[in-house]
Amino acid sequence: MANGVNIDRVVSAGRVPGPDRINTGREFEVRYWTATLGCTADELRAAIRVVGNSISRVRVYMSGRRSQRPSSIRFRSALES
Repeated sequence: MANGVNIDRVVSAGRVPGPDRINTGREFEVRYWTATLGCTADELRAAIRVVGNSISRVRVYMSGRRSQRPSSIRFRSALES
């Protein structure tokens, strides 16, 4: 349970995210993906600005960026682009 959100609870409420894209306009999808990826909503949105809303691209970006730099530096550069 990351960010205080239980993934099972979101899914059991009948709110299953789309199959291949992240829609940040739907709050339940933002909660689901922040819990799944272990990030904040701002970090998720910054990743989407960099690589687009493809789930696979966001996963790769988040896993690669986490291991390279501290989050404050990583997302500051994403916001500037």
